Amino acid sequence: MHIRPPTNAAAEQAILGALLLKDDLFHDIADEITSEDFYDAGHAAVFRTIEARINSGRRANPTLVSDYLSSTDARVAA
Repeated sequence: MHIRPPTNAAAEQAILGALLLKDDLFHDIADEITSEDFYDAGHAAVFRTIEARINSGRRANPTLVSDYLSSTDARVAA
């Protein structure tokens, strides 16, 4: 029997929201939280995008992350 781990979508959204508003917080949590910690696949994708942008020295704000995810979704759907 497979037991699903507990989930908390609101907590995941709060973490992502905080990072999108203040992306310099990423380095404060990067040792504790990874994309694998997110139950929701969409939340994990947003976290990975934030992580990639920050680690490459770029900003991660709501507009930039949304634009990237939209362009990635469009390429995958084609």
